[in-house]
Amino acid sequence: MSDATNEIAPSREPHDGAAVVWTDWAPAGGWAGYADEAAFWNALHEGLSEADGQWQCMNFSHQLTVWEYCADGSAILIGYSGERIAELQTQGSGGALRHLLAIAAPFGLTARTPAAG
Repeated sequence: MSDATNEIAPSREPHDGAAVVWTDWAPAGGWAGYADEAAFWNALHEGLSEADGQWQCMNFSHQLTVWEYCADGSAILIGYSGERIAELQTQGSGGALRHLLAIAAPFGLTARTPAAG
């Protein structure tokens, strides 16, 4: 996990050739020991369901889950270390980002800016 916006592999580039940018989100002290994780987890997953056709869940391992907002292809990536969140990222400016933004501030989550350089 890093505190910067990352580009993922070219195989995930959109058709226009632009790199796909993922934005890291974390509480001020990081995910390790984050006291509100259970409440945040419940708030994040409220409304995330494949049942209504708005979201698609992709589990790549016990360490990585991606929720894609079907209407616009934006996504929320959740990385785990054991049973705890170790990484949270959004891609795109659509429904996935709106879903996270609706709960980010009350739980003290902020976007991590790219490192200067």
